[in-house]
Amino acid sequence: MIRPLQVEVLLQQKRDALNDKLALVSDRINSGANESVVLKTKGSQTRWVIKYTHKKEEVNNPFFARMTQTHIADLLNYVNHQTGFFQQFRHVRPRGKVEDSDFTALVACIIANATRFGHYKMAEICNIKLDKLNSIQSNLLRMETLQEANDVISNAIAQLSIFQHYAIQPDKIHGSYDGQKFESRRNTIRTRFSTKYIKTGPGVSGVTLNVHHVPANAQVIGLNEHESHYVFDLLHNNTSDLQPDVLSTDTHGVNRFNFALLDLAGWTFAPRYARFADVVDDLFETKDVRGKWQLKLRTPIKHDLIIKDWDFIQRVMISLHRRETSQASIVRKLSGSPQSHRQFKALAEYNRLIKCLYVLDYLDDDRLRHYVQRALNRGEAYHQLQRHIEQVNGAKFRGESDRQIDEWYECARLVANAMIYFNSVILSKLLQAFERDGRADYADLCKRVSPVAWVNINLNGTYLFNLGSDGPLDMDALIAGAIDRL
Repeated sequence: MIRPLQVEVLLQQKRDALNDKLALVSDRINSGANESVVLKTKGSQTRWVIKYTHKKEEVNNPFFARMTQTHIADLLNYVNHQTGFFQQFRHVRPRGKVEDSDFTALVACIIANATRFGHYKMAEICNIKLDKLNSIQSNLLRMETLQEANDVISNAIAQLSIFQHYAIQPDKIHGSYDGQKFESRRNTIRTRFSTKYIKTGPGVSGVTLNVHHVPANAQVIGLNEHESHYVFDLLHNNTSDLQPDVLSTDTHGVNRFNFALLDLAGWTFAPRYARFADVVDDLFETKDVRGKWQLKLRTPIKHDLIIKDWDFIQRVMISLHRRETSQASIVRKLSGSPQSHRQFKALAEYNRLIKCLYVLDYLDDDRLRHYVQRALNRGEAYHQLQRHIEQVNGAKFRGESDRQIDEWYECARLVANAMIYFNSVILSKLLQAFERDGRADYADLCKRVSPVAWVNINLNGTYLFNLGSDGPLDMDALIAGAIDRL
């Protein structure tokens, strides 16, 4: 809890920072030191233009195409030998036992759900009987165990030597948040029709928190729900060790209060706006003072209003942290509140203060714009991997229930996480080998390769599950063959 006196100190610090930034940004634009920002004048209108250098995060790096393909079942078996994520799948009954032989069927069910086959279809194309798959699906696979297994793999990726080279900026962990639309074959309570995103049939949206290539948390929401309402949710409920300091989203992740809510919870919100010039014009006015451009707030921040209703702002934050109700429900009610409501206006004013500070940083710092773009590119790269996994069997949820959709989406995240871990192990071993042999050029190349790739992984065909019969994959032989092809 922040006392009133501390609030005044906090706001004074931010007021001073805002005034300093307004002067600094104006000076750098006038002097030409900020070469990325251009002010264009047309009549009485002044428009802001930012020069971007667009570069997509590469997926399926050509190096992975040189490798012998690994079947997804063997890959999951290898990842389990390294991380032990199978042990998170406990029996639903307290006294129920999980035999070692059950893990073979477990892998089959995970792949069946992730690729949208379902275990009924999987029984037709694999060497495991339907009753066994039914038993595993009912007793072992549920959201609790799937999320714990995902956390184990995510944490294991963070321990690999290559992971430190995935960092976007040197002093902070920079994550991204974005949504992806999926079709469903049947109607459920959550599915909705949307001609904008899905031409025919119902669908849902999957929102993902991506941290240094790793899908650290995810959730399925309805197409009618705003993605920005779940930003705090995914950050606060992220149980992995990958905790971002900065979070970037596109315009869909922005609402009236996310700057304030994330700042008060200790995170930095760093969105990328589709129409950034409109955002600047809404917050600031540009005046020509003696032949020089000068930035000023269009409407002064009402600090007295924030101080007066600070108790209400603290109650909002306590409600979010106590989880007595869904964080998304609280954010949704805040976003839909009347703008004339005094106490909501206090939170909105604090949000505007934090937003102004960020927009000025974004205007002045091309490195920040680069960090934001890279973070969002990694989220898009993960979406491509997810799309590849789901398209194995037609890219549609069967949608018998919302619980099933949640479990299938979490299985897809588990498979994607395992693939990213597998590729990260390859890059880690390659990096160690190149550094040991003094091949600095190849070592530097490894540091820049994205682990989001699937050309070296086989997700199709007839599935023969014989886990443990030949032991885990011989990664050294696999990597040696790839090095010979360089």
